[in-house]
Amino acid sequence: MLDLRLLKTFVVVGRLLHFGRAAAALSATQPGVTQHIARLEEQLGFALFKRSKRSVSLTEAGALFLRRAGRLLALAERIEAEARAVAAGEAGQLALGLSSAIVYSEIPALISAFKQAHPTLGVRIAVHAGDALRELLDAEAVDAAITTLPVRDPGYRCLLLDGRTAMGVALPAGHRLARAGAVSMRALRGETFVVVPRDQHPEAHDALAAAMLAGGTPLDIGGHEVSFPNLVARVALGEGVGLVPLAYAGMAPQSVRVVPLGDPGLARLKIYLIARADNDHPALARFIAAMTGHKKPLSRSRNR
Repeated sequence: MLDLRLLKTFVVVGRLLHFGRAAAALSATQPGVTQHIARLEEQLGFALFKRSKRSVSLTEAGALFLRRAGRLLALAERIEAEARAVAAGEAGQLALGLSSAIVYSEIPALISAFKQAHPTLGVRIAVHAGDALRELLDAEAVDAAITTLPVRDPGYRCLLLDGRTAMGVALPAGHRLARAGAVSMRALRGETFVVVPRDQHPEAHDALAAAMLAGGTPLDIGGHEVSFPNLVARVALGEGVGLVPLAYAGMAPQSVRVVPLGDPGLARLKIYLIARADNDHPALARFIAAMTGHKKPLSRSRNR
């Protein structure tokens, strides 16, 4: 079984790639840090680092181990914190992961109302890229993810929320429509789009393709991005245009303009609550009930 003390030492060394700085960060001696790494490598049976007189780098196996080790330590810390909370008479903790687009919808106000209605619950919230949330769910680093990306898999509960995210179109600042009050899909005929991959969001992808086809041209795809910040970056690099939350109008670089989208079918993006079907956390059940009003899941869970 892995020794969490050795694992913590490895994570610090792996992130700093320097044994001396890692020792300082851990308030330990450099020989002690070196011994910890040697013991961990002996337990695992493979090398985690490549060392030379001038540098330290991760092996390929070490890089993979680092990604997983950080999540394992976070889970261990969470287990300890939850046990301490129960021992102290508290009701427990609920970990939520939000994609960046959710911050600019009605959902934060709903979460705030839930927290006020359940003052004995410790609600921890973190914002992540939308494509990272499912991995965090699987690692049990979060209890629920709130995202614009639906999941249709029997291993998850996927519920449609009442909130929506207002959408706009990201255009290069010099684009002919960059100063328009609103833009329709018909006006974007002939444009190359950076889009969310269809396997990540078939509904949104097909709606965009149908809107373009209705305007007389097929959807021209120049690239795929799940993350809205990455999509904006691709627009800034001149690779096309793309649909993003309208709130990005205030955050986009000077080389990009985000203009309101005029098409009703695309102007508001749906928001979903995703949770593992096997997560029976009582606080999660209360949160789902509060956020959805007991709506039926879009995908059947294994518990049904």
